[in-house]
Amino acid sequence: VVDVFYRLSRTQKVVHNQLVEQMAVDPEVLAILMFGRQATLPPASRMPHRAAMLLKLLQVASGFLITNPIDDTFCDRAEPGGCKHLEACVDARVRPHTPRCLVDPTRLPDVLTVFDENPKLDAMTELLEGILDNPGNKAIIWCLFDHELDIVSARLTERGWGYVRVDGSNSRHALSLIDQFSAESNLRVYLAQASTGVGLTINAATFMIYFGLPFSLITYDQDKDRNYRIGQTRRVTVYRMLGEGTPEPAIARLLDVKVDVDDTLTKRIDCLMCDRNPACIPAGIQPFDAGCVYKKTIDRPVTRARAFETPDPDTEES
Repeated sequence: VVDVFYRLSRTQKVVHNQLVEQMAVDPEVLAILMFGRQATLPPASRMPHRAAMLLKLLQVASGFLITNPIDDTFCDRAEPGGCKHLEACVDARVRPHTPRCLVDPTRLPDVLTVFDENPKLDAMTELLEGILDNPGNKAIIWCLFDHELDIVSARLTERGWGYVRVDGSNSRHALSLIDQFSAESNLRVYLAQASTGVGLTINAATFMIYFGLPFSLITYDQDKDRNYRIGQTRRVTVYRMLGEGTPEPAIARLLDVKVDVDDTLTKRIDCLMCDRNPACIPAGIQPFDAGCVYKKTIDRPVTRARAFETPDPDTEES
């Protein structure tokens, strides 16, 4: 397993920092953004869920960002003098244009932003060029998001590298696509969503690239063994694309020590970047145990995502 590190572009760093700042957004400002007027939010809704913010940070690292648009004037325009349901909606944490909205439950379409520069994609392309330079080599590429598949597909097509793509829409045909990938010499890449890689044998490929790391330990372990199955006679190499300063190295570290990131996000998110985490895992120390730095009776310290130090726009980026 080889980790390939890359650096985000200046634009990506700026957006990354904006997302980090949103994790500590003032609740009154968030209320204005969400509901179009001053409001008091219940404590549980004062900060965007950190797991959701983590997904957005990972999207930025992969060269895009999907945002859910907010119509910040909707509640004021819904009725003369403002929506009569506003106070009840704030208490119940109901946002406009969601299924529980009593005025308009129609969801606004997501907004996709694609960055002009994508160092992660460029680093993967350079790596893949070296692999496919040998006509006998084939590679598996795993992605986390659908749009990662789109980005990588476009690059493979641009370079003239034949590939098969497996995602949620055609995963039931994965076995026939694997047979096609294995039999046809012009198909050099097996591109798939990480969640589709359970229980398959793809020994035709001797290289594997994680463009996006899955959160599930079971999925990660299953994916990693797809071309290291009975019948494989050649050396197998796995590459992981990790952005410096992004959450990706932390996710890789957790997977390396057999920690399920899904479980961490839902039950132990404060452990994700704790300095004590590597020692606690082999010792079997769980959150709030006697050996844990977190105590049930006191406020627990929180390690927050860090912003990048971006260069001055008037100077050349280092």
